[in-house]
Amino acid sequence: MLRLLFLAAVALLLALGLVACAEEGEEGAASPTATAARTATPAITTTPQTTPQTTPTLLPATSTPAPPTPTPEPATPTPQPSTPTPRPLTPTPQPPTPTLQPPPPDADADGVPDGQDNCPNAPNPNQADTDGDGIGDACDTAPPTQPPAANCAPSYPDVCLCPNCGDYDCAGGSGNGPNYVSGPIRVLPPDPFDLDRDGDGWGCE
Repeated sequence: MLRLLFLAAVALLLALGLVACAEEGEEGAASPTATAARTATPAITTTPQTTPQTTPTLLPATSTPAPPTPTPEPATPTPQPSTPTPRPLTPTPQPPTPTLQPPPPDADADGVPDGQDNCPNAPNPNQADTDGDGIGDACDTAPPTQPPAANCAPSYPDVCLCPNCGDYDCAGGSGNGPNYVSGPIRVLPPDPFDLDRDGDGWGCE
């Protein structure tokens, strides 16, 4: 910019000088005195002013600071699944070993235990009891009971008690009859006259 202004000023001065020379030529031709006078006038020399050129100040290059390098974070370890601690196996309870019980006593060795044998001291595996008195035929010393007559109650095989003749009580007891029977007598269920109060199979004991 300064150089352009300087060149413009020089061109302006040159133009003024040319104009001045042209006027002097015209005046010289018209009047020698004027020419001599003009000649005696010292010429004004215009010293062109040198405009100092401004040296541009070089600014130090501003470096854009690089973004800080991120500090790598320590990698978080992936938690591993914990290995389960094996538990001791619970032993399966075993059923108790059955204790062998000795066989029930069987004195006559007929295969029927004494507690169920109707004749425990005489072998009778068939447990025959013809008269139904609870004593097996093998050891029943009583005479066989005859079948009761049609007018005798079957619950009393040793005597004939009329089932349609009223109530029977034991003789010497607290019963009020009207009929009485002396005992002991065998009694089979269902004992309609209730002569076997203790249920041992014998009445009027």
